[in-house]
Amino acid sequence: MEGSHKIYFGHAGPIYNTKYEKQGNIEIQKKWPGYKIVNPNEPKYDKLYFTKGFDIFFDIIDTCEFGVFMGTLSGMWAVGIYEEAYYFHKSRKKVYEINPKTLEITLLKDPTKKKYSAIGLTKKGEVRRRIEQRNMNKYSFIKLIKEGVSNNDLKSYLETALRNSTDDNGNPLDEIAGLNRISKEVKLQAKKDLNKFYSKAKELIKNGDYEGDWAHDFWLTRNGQGAGFWDNSSESGDELTKIADKFPEVNLYVGDDDYIYQM
Repeated sequence: MEGSHKIYFGHAGPIYNTKYEKQGNIEIQKKWPGYKIVNPNEPKYDKLYFTKGFDIFFDIIDTCEFGVFMGTLSGMWAVGIYEEAYYFHKSRKKVYEINPKTLEITLLKDPTKKKYSAIGLTKKGEVRRRIEQRNMNKYSFIKLIKEGVSNNDLKSYLETALRNSTDDNGNPLDEIAGLNRISKEVKLQAKKDLNKFYSKAKELIKNGDYEGDWAHDFWLTRNGQGAGFWDNSSESGDELTKIADKFPEVNLYVGDDDYIYQM
């Protein structure tokens, strides 16, 4: 049964819809049986690609824990999968390579050293420049945190928000957007709410019998998602529920500019 953890299976265009792609999927699932494989060679991603461009794949990558990449039979990587692997690496996530012939999977310590074909990219360093710029934008929200709430707390809260919200078509937002697509307004409000909640619940979180991810449970509880602090089976969990219930529900939606807002 597939879990909530995701693996990105990046592969070259010539591998799409071939036995190598099929065998790659099987081998990856065999190695990580509890993970869901995210394959960019799906119709829903084709539509998004033609409307939003290559950046859609970076958004998908933001939702995955690590990537597994398959080049062509010659061993060469296309520039697209090089960019994806480079982005994984700069995001401090692991990158693996799967050989299309032997199906051997190996961990790449530095995928940025891989050779790739970059037809059409005439400017030296253009690939890395684009990724570096995107990587800076992605992590800019961390600067919004003040002492008392950690980077991981905000990240957990926002990831939970995306995972438990849907667009107008019922698609989970974490499948179509990453943290970089959350508007500055939402990030600022999340910071304020987290700090306000933490100031009221600090002693219960630090010294009580509650054990869990409080930022994750805070989102679930304030929005009545059917899980959260109350599901923790602890006295502190009950008290934390009372505090969280005083916060209004938050509904995320996709704006006309494709960024995530709340109401």
